[in-house]
Order: sequence, then C-alpha cells, then structure tokens
Amino acid sequence: LNDKREQGYNHVVMYKALYVINANEGASKKEQGIRVPNGMDLDLNGSTIKLNAHTGCATIMMYIADSEDTHLHNGIIEGDYFAHDYANSASNSEWVSGVEMGGKCKYCSIHDLVIKDITGYGLQNGLSQRGEYSYTEYQVRGTGVFTRGIDIDQITGEEIANKYRSTSEMINLWIGGVPYKYVSCSRYLGYQGNALGTWNMILHFYDKDKKFIKSVNAHKYHRVRVPDGGWYVRTTILNNIAPTNQSYQYFNVPTHCEFKNIQIDNVRCVGCAPSQMKDILFENIEISNSGQASANCALDAEDGWDGMQDVTFRNMIFHDNPLNNWLVCAGHNFIIEDSPNITAIYAWGRCKGLVVKNTHASQKIYVEDKGNIPRFYNTT
Repeated sequence: LNDKREQGYNHVVMYKALYVINANEGASKKEQGIRVPNGMDLDLNGSTIKLNAHTGCATIMMYIADSEDTHLHNGIIEGDYFAHDYANSASNSEWVSGVEMGGKCKYCSIHDLVIKDITGYGLQNGLSQRGEYSYTEYQVRGTGVFTRGIDIDQITGEEIANKYRSTSEMINLWIGGVPYKYVSCSRYLGYQGNALGTWNMILHFYDKDKKFIKSVNAHKYHRVRVPDGGWYVRTTILNNIAPTNQSYQYFNVPTHCEFKNIQIDNVRCVGCAPSQMKDILFENIEISNSGQASANCALDAEDGWDGMQDVTFRNMIFHDNPLNNWLVCAGHNFIIEDSPNITAIYAWGRCKGLVVKNTHASQKIYVEDKGNIPRFYNTT
C-alpha cells in the first residue's frame, strides 16, 4: 500500500480474498496493524482481514492516523475471538482492537464494513500514537498563576478590578518560532471535568511586543482561533477562582470525519469506543452481541471526556447486547437522532448539550441532568 501511494496512486482495490495478519504484539504501536496511507481510498472489495490467533492484550488490525482525505471501506474485519489465548494474556485482553481512526485526521471516513469476533474493542477513534504527531499540535503551555479580582477590559486590554473574576499571567504561545493557529484552555488529559464553577472564559491575545490585539469569548475545552500576529495570551475566568491545573494546547483529534454503514457483532469488551473528536458523524451503525466483558458496553463514549465535541449519531441500531448498550460519560453537543431501534442509553450528568430526537428506546433513556440541560424531541 505504501509503495502504491508513493507511486502516486490514491485509489486501491484489493483482490477479493482472505488475508491473515499477525498481531505483532509487543512491537511499537506504529508497527502494529495495517495502516491506510495518507490520501488513499482503500476498497477491500469484499475481502476479509483476519487476525491470527495470538497471546496479548493490545494490538490493532487496521487504522487511519494523522491523515487527510483517507478512506477504508467494503470489507470484513475479523478478530481472533475464538482462538485467542485468554489464559496467558494480561489485562483481560482488553485492547486487541479491530479498526481505529486516530490523531490529526481530517475529511476521512471508515464505512461499509463488518467488524466481528474482536477480542477487545471493535471500532475506536481519538488521540493516537500510531501516526507522525504527538497528542497536541504544539507544546503544552501552562497558564501560569491566576490572580483573583482581576479582569481585562476587552476594548483597551487594560487590567481592571472585578471581584467576580480572575485572570492569568501572560504566556508566550510561540515555541521555537512556530505560532499557535488554534488554542484551547483547559485541563490537559485524564478525567478533565469542570472545577472552575463556569464553562465560560475570555482569552486575551497580544503581539510579540505584548501590545493588546483582541479578546475572544471562549468556552472551556473548545478551540479558539489565534488572531494574526498573536504571540502572547492571558485568560480570564468568569469566576473568582485561582486554578493551578489549566493549560493551553490544541489536541490532534479526528475532525470533520465520518463512520457510516458499519455492522459490529460479537465484540468482547466494547463494540464502538468513540474518544476525543470534533465534528464527527456516526450513521447507520448496528451493534449486536457486544460488551460481554471488561468495559461491558456496546458503545462507550468515555475516554475522550470533554474532548468529545459536536458529534451526530444517526440511525444507530442496538440489539442482543448482554450488558450496557450505550454509555456516554462526557462530551459536548452530542446529537442522537433518527434511531428507531435503540435498546437503552445511559448518559452521565457531564454530557453537556445532549439532544435526543426522533428516537425510540425499547428499555430506557436515563440522563443525569446536573444543570447541563438535555433536550428531547419526538422521543419515546
């Protein structure tokens, strides 16, 4: 595949066949699995990619990473569920996964696949260590110390007193001569969440001479475009609090990508595991007999926490899953729509801006509100 891409081909159709691949367990993540090269449309032509039986808890079968306009479709991804060496594999064999889209992906898709008999996770996306880039576009920068009672005039850039707000010190966003183009202010990784008592903040930008350029009303964890000539930044929190764990970064996550027409069956730990992402479409996804062990979920939107943003799930079908069907632990602005056959949804109170419309759940939809205002339309 890499040879054909280097020769200038951007569309490859496989011979229809059964291809057996090794797990390459223990190798670096970049040496595991089949990577679809950047810019390629890979048509499996009805072929089956099958994982050879192995011992281990972490590998991937096929993936797209740090790519643009890259596509994988029209085939069967079959794991080693029935031949895996569970007895000698660590960690419940949890991360023996099928298909992944990770890292700095734009305008990519995974569609028209059958993913079945996977030991760990069937379909996943989020941050990646398999491509060329690290978790963030630029070096992470701490915000420095916040001073209570200080605000910034958004017209003049001058400091003003405000007992209801606090403002950070000035931080240089240029590292090694490379400027930030976008930036978010938040906790870096982990459980994230909102310990500020507000989601709202204001980012103030200055040029290389520390001359004020403009202020931008912002939202915690969401990206802001750095204005031309922006060199330094300060942040005002709309609360009189002085956090010590905030930083500036821009995460490399799949953006403007889609997953469509995918059947996921008999996946042991998690059928579908969305993680960090932005502006993503899941459409016509059927998940059955999945989530039998470990994480116990047919669909588990968890590890991306507040980095899962602006996602549409359309025509999702769940059936015959033994434990949890759909678990949403966090995320901002999830839309679940036009799904007539969902068994159940459980959404934590940290789901901000959840919308469910034109949907039927045969068992229940349970949402912890906690002030994040879920909305329901034409849903039973």
